[in-house]
Amino acid sequence: MKALSVIGGWAWAIAYNLKHNETRKQNINYRGKLLICAGKKHTKQLHEIYRDLYLAFPDKLSFLNYIGIESQPLGHAIAVVTLADCVPVESIENQLSEMELALGDYSEGRFAWMLTDIKRIEPFPVVGQLGLFDVPDHLIKIREAT
Repeated sequence: MKALSVIGGWAWAIAYNLKHNETRKQNINYRGKLLICAGKKHTKQLHEIYRDLYLAFPDKLSFLNYIGIESQPLGHAIAVVTLADCVPVESIENQLSEMELALGDYSEGRFAWMLTDIKRIEPFPVVGQLGLFDVPDHLIKIREAT
């Protein structure tokens, strides 16, 4: 399966169905299943962003205290999504929720990789790479709904 490394906390925001667009500098032609891998680092502003989101959306994010999103495994494959489309951020920025805007870089000239059908998997270690890379399908096990 094609895989994408995403900075740790952002990857977990995807896995927990909080983030539906991965914003990047480059457009991409690929569409289809995509394995999301949490990079080995968290972005520096992650704690501050999650704190602000929790204060703004306590009903939607009360589970963050329970799961400890900042303590989730890094350097692991964590979710399978469908990359449904890739569009210039300018074409969708007026349609985005406050939460989605907080979880991406919607600066002019960037692209939103639109993610659907998000499913968490049993995490397993992956050495991330730049761009899309391949991971053997047999390693991927979808988590049972809880």
